[in-house]
Amino acid sequence: MKRRIASLPGRIFNSFRRDMLRKMIALFFAVLLYFYISNLIHSETREVHNVPLQLELPLGLVSQTELPDVSLRVRGDARGMGSLRPRDLLGKIRIEQAVPAEMLTIELRPEMFMAPTGLNVLEVIAPRKINVMLERVHTVKVPIRPRYNSLSNLARDYAVERVTFLPPEAQVRGPESVVKALSAIYTEPIPIDAQVTESFEYTVRLDIPPGLDGCSPEKVTARIAVGRSRTTRTFVGVPVRLTVAAGAPPVWNMDIRPSAQVELTLSGPLEKVNALRLSDLKPYLELPSATRPGDYTVPVGCYLDAPGDVEITRIEPATLTIKLTEKR
Repeated sequence: MKRRIASLPGRIFNSFRRDMLRKMIALFFAVLLYFYISNLIHSETREVHNVPLQLELPLGLVSQTELPDVSLRVRGDARGMGSLRPRDLLGKIRIEQAVPAEMLTIELRPEMFMAPTGLNVLEVIAPRKINVMLERVHTVKVPIRPRYNSLSNLARDYAVERVTFLPPEAQVRGPESVVKALSAIYTEPIPIDAQVTESFEYTVRLDIPPGLDGCSPEKVTARIAVGRSRTTRTFVGVPVRLTVAAGAPPVWNMDIRPSAQVELTLSGPLEKVNALRLSDLKPYLELPSATRPGDYTVPVGCYLDAPGDVEITRIEPATLTIKLTEKR
């Protein structure tokens, strides 16, 4: 009988089939070693600066500490390193439990930082440790106050008389120390110009102070009441004049008590009141039509050389005493 001689391809196939498992394992490690060596050959190490940090805190706590940027030593393939940005390595610090108002010292480790595929964070260069102060989150309601671009832009003799907001308060949320120091929250500037001569409504955003986590609402409706601006002004030591009533005998000596001067308070448009001079004010006493000597209490009147929308609101004293005696 003749032996069958296997063909060359058959002998190769049979040789491959023998110890298949060990050969597959060896091939796997060979490929792994190839890529490892290839990665070492084509990889590079670089320092990456300005890597941001992020805190993950328990509910009800907030940090008042400004986190620093970090410098890392990173290794990876040249292609990945070429497109690497600092924010791609964002560090996340998770704090599971902490006591408010106590300083925490946290050691930064490479595993806290995200690394894109093909890159590894080898080392934290600086800072290696950070200090964090935590506070309780506090929520309160505070009144809303207006802020304007410039009240001086209003038309002459006009002023903002009052402002109301809908809603009148805002709810703010943030660190306890920041929130407790907040007495009110202001709007962004409300525009005012010379065309504003009557009341109006305006929707305006609130100017949220730094350090707060939230504010509700973020916008409010402002109702601005605009009217003519009025002011008051007081003149002191204005001399009083005497006038003679019809029928009064011109034979008396007259003595005014306690003084021949009064104090006048006037009210009216700001510009007109400020333009008044002492000579524009003419307080007077009218001599009674008396027929015999004596003391007469007389109300003080006043002529005013000013427009009709300026008025006298107070004369002090309101009355004076005239003593009449016969001429000898």
